[in-house]
Amino acid sequence: MQLCTARFLGSFPEDLAETPATVLATLSRQLSIGQPDCFVDYCTGRQRWDHTVEIRERIGYVEFSDGVTQFRLNRWLYALCWTGTDRLSTLFDQATTWLITHKTLLPGATVLERHVARIRLRVQERLWSSLVRGVSPQARQKLDMLLAVPDGGHHSLLDRLRMSRCT
Repeated sequence: MQLCTARFLGSFPEDLAETPATVLATLSRQLSIGQPDCFVDYCTGRQRWDHTVEIRERIGYVEFSDGVTQFRLNRWLYALCWTGTDRLSTLFDQATTWLITHKTLLPGATVLERHVARIRLRVQERLWSSLVRGVSPQARQKLDMLLAVPDGGHHSLLDRLRMSRCT
């Protein structure tokens, strides 16, 4: 059961007792286990934890916190963000697929979400700083004027230009 969840879901289940009966029956049949009742003992026993270690060693699964894995993931995500405009949810899905493909046990969803968001923000900041570097002070002043909202006004010049194009 744990090998299946590691391979297809990218993690070990917290509570094996929540395994659906149909999944347990199918695995028991495939493995020729006559009495799947022993699974209850397995769920609460020490052997379960020994198997997680054995699966990691034999199959080659690593933790998300592994430095080499994080470096490779970060480099890959950075390249995706630098060359594309994918939404955060798409990047999250792609990172999940990358981690499963590279035999990395998935962290919690919020941990991975924050990790992807940090990489994306780092790329955006680098992009904006490289764009601003080439702008002259005069051009910067003109751009700032486009964004300024006049006293008592509700729209900047940029907003008014956009509205005039729509009409």
